[in-house]
Amino acid sequence: MADTTVNKGATYWQLNKLTHTHRNGKKFEINGGLVNFSYYESLDSLNPTATIVFTDLKTEMNVKDGQTITIELITTAHSDDDVWTHTFEIDKVKTETKEGAKVYTCNLVVPQSAKISKFKSTESHRGTPLKILKELFSNDKVAGDYDPLDIVTDGNEPFNSLVIQSGTKKKMTALVHQILVQSIPASGKAMNTCGYFLWGSKKNLIGNKDTYSLQFRSIDSLLSVGGTHNGADAEYEYYETNNASMVDVPAQLVISNFSVDKRGDCKKLCDEGVFKADVVLYNIDEKSYQKRTWDIRDHWDSWGHIARMPGNDPWDDSQLVQEVLRSPKVNKTFLLEISHEKFHDDKEQAKPGQIGDGENSQSATFQDWDEETVVQYHARYATMNLSTSNLTIPGNQYLNAGDKVKLYLRDSRPDAKVEADTYDKELSGHYLIKHLRHYFAMVPKQECYTALTLVRDTLNRNC
Repeated sequence: MADTTVNKGATYWQLNKLTHTHRNGKKFEINGGLVNFSYYESLDSLNPTATIVFTDLKTEMNVKDGQTITIELITTAHSDDDVWTHTFEIDKVKTETKEGAKVYTCNLVVPQSAKISKFKSTESHRGTPLKILKELFSNDKVAGDYDPLDIVTDGNEPFNSLVIQSGTKKKMTALVHQILVQSIPASGKAMNTCGYFLWGSKKNLIGNKDTYSLQFRSIDSLLSVGGTHNGADAEYEYYETNNASMVDVPAQLVISNFSVDKRGDCKKLCDEGVFKADVVLYNIDEKSYQKRTWDIRDHWDSWGHIARMPGNDPWDDSQLVQEVLRSPKVNKTFLLEISHEKFHDDKEQAKPGQIGDGENSQSATFQDWDEETVVQYHARYATMNLSTSNLTIPGNQYLNAGDKVKLYLRDSRPDAKVEADTYDKELSGHYLIKHLRHYFAMVPKQECYTALTLVRDTLNRNC
């Protein structure tokens, strides 16, 4: 982590070099033409992306799709030493003329993204989710001229085996989604808590030009801090204050802007069967139907949660959710099929339904779709976005999607009831970064900001 003890100018940054490279290898340094550059990461995206705006300074540049942009920069508010280098290909370019000069606005993608987006699998894959992901991303049709992307875990890896079937050609995003939905972390095997994210990030890749890693984390680990799921703590703490000197906070750790975007739509979640639903399960082996009830309260305590406090679970103060949970009727029915024998390799008949004994094995050799994965992942993903907020802070390249931040937000009670720089006990605390943008501008002035979309799964007053 960078040293933040000295205030060096909270939003200042330094451009070391900006290079435009043609497909024939010819390079042009265009430092003087930069208007702004933005770098993006998201838990929902396999690849980082970027945008850049620059001018030709009336030199008649030749800017086309497929060319390369490399930018080297330092966020001096946090470090004098760490140079961050990003290499992207131009995906789309828009040109306009202003005061006799051409201004180029380019959408940028990492060099590997083209092959990843075009890849379609015709093979079946068996094994643990991590093993299958490594097979997919080490495929020559995906890696191309680059080394296979590293898949980085936090140690809480899925233990269950999967089968990803061949047949109709499936795109990489569809294959990955199948894996993420069915993956059960070792920390959650007792209750089959499921759900992972896989996203592209430059985390810890300081100075690395043309590569990034794939971060593979369970939803439990992402949302929790310590505990059973051993989730990471906050990378940084930020403060909302009128006067940083009053609380001895470096200016780069002072919040520029914070707003709550939404506090959840409980009616929609109820209608979608997040809190309660029926599950009609067709057993292909036995050609029989079973009807079960999904109730989120049976699973909630075993999941990882961020900033959970007594009395702030989604149904505690929601009359609507409580009525849905009490009612014998449901708003949603999931229709699922399951076959425990389909991928079972042993001679003895598979025993359906629960985790096997011994070597962390399913009672069936390979996990199959059932309410433990489909319905639970559906509820898991929906509830992690119960509270969504937007945060803007001085530029910090050391933050990435999947990190946590801890916020100290000003108390919103009337001034007469609070002292200066006291903090809101409900809104303050840990948040998970779902989406991130690092913004670097030279025009109208040289400054950098980081904009974050933050989520929590335990704060939901609007229900």
